Amino acid sequence: LSRIKMEYADIATMVDLMESGKKFDATQLRALQEFLPTDEERQALKQYVAKASTSDETKAAAMNDLCACEQYMVAMMDVPNASNKFDCMLFRTLFESRLQEIMDEITKLNVACQEVRSSERLRKLMAIILTVGNQINTGGEGNSQAAGFSLDALLKLDEAKAFDKKTSVLFYLVKLIKENDEDLLKFTADITNVPEAQGLMIDSLFGDLKQMSSELGETQKTADEEADRLKDENGKFINYSRKKSLAELQAQKTSVHQKDGVDHFNMMESEDEVSTKELCVYYLSS
Repeated sequence: LSRIKMEYADIATMVDLMESGKKFDATQLRALQEFLPTDEERQALKQYVAKASTSDETKAAAMNDLCACEQYMVAMMDVPNASNKFDCMLFRTLFESRLQEIMDEITKLNVACQEVRSSERLRKLMAIILTVGNQINTGGEGNSQAAGFSLDALLKLDEAKAFDKKTSVLFYLVKLIKENDEDLLKFTADITNVPEAQGLMIDSLFGDLKQMSSELGETQKTADEEADRLKDENGKFINYSRKKSLAELQAQKTSVHQKDGVDHFNMMESEDEVSTKELCVYYLSS
């Protein structure tokens, strides 16, 4: 906290608005979230501040006696749903980089798959392996010949031995191809992106996307709850473009304006209706 050069009250306002902008990175946001007061700490600090609030001087002195962490907790006590709002800010801050990382991996997989499917040399090589396998298993005759094989079967090519117990099927295949079409052994030139993609896990990518989708749902939920909080008794949105400071709220107590011949106390109404979706976009968009 000592490294953050920003008033704690301003941080509280920023979190309440869920607008970190470029002031804080993900690491700083996580640190600020970690120092949020627990229920017990909040209760103890409220009692401490209440006892010291007999005058502005005693309250200021009491606040100065608190450490930086406690002062931050006092500033954050009145921010509703603070932890979830931090989650929204973190999601927004990391969204582009996380999505780009996932898309990069998906692109690698797509390119590698396209290379495998389009390699003529690899296709011919697989056809030869299938033919040799059928020849070994069925003598190349009858209706029991396989129409294909699993990739796991390729691993067994080096395990199956000839009658001499030394020559493997893999060795025989390489010898056969060298004698007939040695160019097929250069198939690796057609699949240059496969080695880079072989370490990627499709299940992991799906898991990351599912996690982001879940976090987006939680962000939407928090935005909806904030939207409900920002509505007045008539269901209209209060002006949420800027939260007022404590001093402004105190000054607002005497604010009265008339609308349609009726006195309104401390009311800020938005002229236009704002949908929940628009409010969500407001908090998520830069």
